[in-house]
Amino acid sequence: MSEMLPPDPARLRVILAHLEQQLANEETVVTYLRLQRDAVQRALAAVGQQQRTRQREDRGLGKRDRRLGNGKGFMAEQVMRPLRHVALHVDDCPMANGPTRVITEAELRTSLHDPEAFHLCEFCQPQERLDEVSA
Repeated sequence: MSEMLPPDPARLRVILAHLEQQLANEETVVTYLRLQRDAVQRALAAVGQQQRTRQREDRGLGKRDRRLGNGKGFMAEQVMRPLRHVALHVDDCPMANGPTRVITEAELRTSLHDPEAFHLCEFCQPQERLDEVSA
């Protein structure tokens, strides 16, 4: 390449200035592209996090949908440990962790007569809610 360069300093300085300008322009473009790349990577990470969160929620969605009500109804939760029994809750109780199903007031009242198979949640206290509904 040096065989093709002119021998005089004036033209060499012009060529050097042009090459430096090209490098500066390229650095600007490279910097811009890196910033764009970083923004895309952040966006991908955010979307990935949202998808993982949604997948975790979807895995437990059935339980949450059945479990969370308006606090005016009741639900029964199948509890496997320590003994197989059913826990009775207000329908918006956050303490229910097992499979749940909505129950009526009448079912709750009937369940209260069998303390061996059913127990009332101490957190949401469905008995108090039942008393409020009855009053």
